[in-house]
Amino acid sequence: MSRIQSTKLRGSLRDSLILQTIEKWGVLNTDQIQAMFFAGIAYGQRKAQDRLLYLHRCGKLQRKMVAGTYCYYLDTKGLLKHRIGVNWSRMWTEQNLPSWEKLHSWSYEQDYKILRCDGFVAVKNNMTGTFRFSFLEMDRGTNAFDKVQKYNKLYIEEKYLSWWWVKLTARFPPIQVVTLTPARKSVIQSEIERGNEHNLEFKIVLLDDIRGEVMKRCCSPTKVQEQTH
Repeated sequence: MSRIQSTKLRGSLRDSLILQTIEKWGVLNTDQIQAMFFAGIAYGQRKAQDRLLYLHRCGKLQRKMVAGTYCYYLDTKGLLKHRIGVNWSRMWTEQNLPSWEKLHSWSYEQDYKILRCDGFVAVKNNMTGTFRFSFLEMDRGTNAFDKVQKYNKLYIEEKYLSWWWVKLTARFPPIQVVTLTPARKSVIQSEIERGNEHNLEFKIVLLDDIRGEVMKRCCSPTKVQEQTH
């Protein structure tokens, strides 16, 4: 096989992986695709942009401009910006797993009747075979933050006991809240201090911090600062 043929084959395989990943994750933006498939290579952002544009023009991907960045999807319903935020959290979670752990499953929008979490994370310890779990909430600050009350109600009313993961853990999973601004983070912290009557474990992080960590690990500072198209 010639070098040109080999390059085309690798490109075709990468295109297939990009399409499969977007189908699985629902929607990804250019930066996320760059971090996943073009990290650590020269002009990675430009190459990601060119490849995504090609797939879009071929009719394999739809796209929409959201907050100054193109988001790519096959056929999705719901809020693109919200899912993009959730997927930054997913990337960050996977990136921060120690070598002895792996992501067992990531479920979107599990419905517990009392609440619908944005994500539910199951991580497996490869050495012990044990699991740890967590809920994820993506907060964009558009509504009053009532999740402290709802998670406490879920806990005390035990509406979660029929789920598969319950028998694999001895504790109620922690709740990770991702939000947009320090001011909103303070509001959420106040709600936790006031309404967390059953002492559930809440963790609050900023979306910009998560995104920054992901891109810092995958790309050089000059590439991160480039404008995304």
